[in-house]
Amino acid sequence: MKIATHFKALRRIARSSLGKIINMGKKIPLDFWGELCLMKVRKQKHLIHKGDWDIIIILDACRYDYFKEEYKNFLSGELKKAHSPGSNTYTWLRLVFNKWYNITLYSAHPALNSLGIERAGYKALPHFRKIVDIWNKGWVKELSTVPSEEVNKTVLEDVKRGALKGKNIIWYMQPHAPWIGNTKLTGFGKGWNDKGWNNLETGSGKQEISSATILLQILFPSRRYPE
Repeated sequence: MKIATHFKALRRIARSSLGKIINMGKKIPLDFWGELCLMKVRKQKHLIHKGDWDIIIILDACRYDYFKEEYKNFLSGELKKAHSPGSNTYTWLRLVFNKWYNITLYSAHPALNSLGIERAGYKALPHFRKIVDIWNKGWVKELSTVPSEEVNKTVLEDVKRGALKGKNIIWYMQPHAPWIGNTKLTGFGKGWNDKGWNNLETGSGKQEISSATILLQILFPSRRYPE
């Protein structure tokens, strides 16, 4: 049975039961509706481990709704949602990459390192074929992060050497804080709660999508990209 058909069947069951539940004075749990909705959304972990791909680009902390507004200015293709198993980096990593994988990770994130250093209960080294520590050489002290240009530089050096082979994950830090776009917010104190959720609007996210697009244009020149 297809997922869409299965979802419709569950929805009919839910609707037919709704009156009975209300009459009994009971509320329908929120996670019940959440599970129904997720039947229509593809599972991210399945796409990563079962999908046919060579490169995954991660824009750390990039919200789907803002990405949806901006991506057509930089990328072509069809955008689809996927359900993430974790709402933060370390939960996501523990759930998605919990075995050994034949994948090279280009990491601008210091917690994902080849030194075997554990962070928040997760040690990246045992789970990847190779980890390239971009954070270790591309960190800019004044910005307290690794700019996207440093990520592109490292990956393109490997492309020139013919070292970019097999499956690769390219992990940019932006648009995660600190925000280093046209509007800069480099502190982690005041402003986190009211600014953090809208970080794509600061320009950092747009810059990151643009940088990722530049990299893709070089890696896959035959594909069409927006002018």
